[in-house]
Amino acid sequence: MVEVTEFDFATCLDTAEARSFFMADAFESGDAAFIAHALGICARAADIATLVVETGLSHAQLYSSLSKDGNPTLHTVLAVVKHLGISLSAHATAEECAAVAAIEREADSSPDDRSTAGGR
Repeated sequence: MVEVTEFDFATCLDTAEARSFFMADAFESGDAAFIAHALGICARAADIATLVVETGLSHAQLYSSLSKDGNPTLHTVLAVVKHLGISLSAHATAEECAAVAAIEREADSSPDDRSTAGGR
């Protein structure tokens, strides 16, 4: 019989860069529960005991907020992210960038009325 053990992804998140990529994927999902859970995994990877001391948040508060069923406050998210050595940033979605590029291409391919009027 094959014995299966549960894999703990926190063991792979030993650098801020690894945690950053992991959280970027979680944010891409747009799923609040998944994001909270991913933050919890990162917090365990970065030593949750130190996080408690540095943020002033309790173990219980962190475990409940950063679980699959958690709903962390923005204060908690920002404290955890700072402790993890990563940052949050905002950027235009791929769809928005594509829409702007399409508009710019259309504008570039349109005849310029000023250049034809000036040549007469």
